Amino acid sequence: GTLKAVPAYFSQGMDGLERGVELAVQCLDAGYTLMKIKIGYPTLAEDLKVVRAVQAALGGRAELAVDYN
Repeated sequence: GTLKAVPAYFSQGMDGLERGVELAVQCLDAGYTLMKIKIGYPTLAEDLKVVRAVQAALGGRAELAVDYN
């Protein structure tokens, strides 16, 4: 096979909104361009609230992936 670059990503668990935003800032400060968070909170509204807050904190400087538990 042919070797190809695979981007490293910053991964976090289900740490809630405030911690998720803090970690998004750390992700950017560390130079990552991709971040993954876990979702699966008790309601869809909670999932969306966390995802939107983390996306806003990333400010378009890194992509966001989600892992549903």
